[in-house]
Amino acid sequence: MGRVPDRRVFVDVESSCDRHGRVMPTCIVWEDGRRLPVRVVSRSPARTERPDCARGVRYTVEVGPGRARRTLWLDPPGLWHVLAGGGT
Repeated sequence: MGRVPDRRVFVDVESSCDRHGRVMPTCIVWEDGRRLPVRVVSRSPARTERPDCARGVRYTVEVGPGRARRTLWLDPPGLWHVLAGGGT
């Protein structure tokens, strides 16, 4: 079986932290400067062995005014990414 291509696209994310230490993304900032507010739909530990996926926390978010659903990953040590092509 061949190597799975790395489809991660690293992004800047504005986030807040609640009193229990849970990080919640509030806005994705793309490389070109576009800022898209996000609403978290779900948050769960990422459990995968795929090399193109995170091993930290996986967030399902609604992005922007159209509320498109995307998966946003928080990798240790604090790097955020999405997958190219909008995959999960």
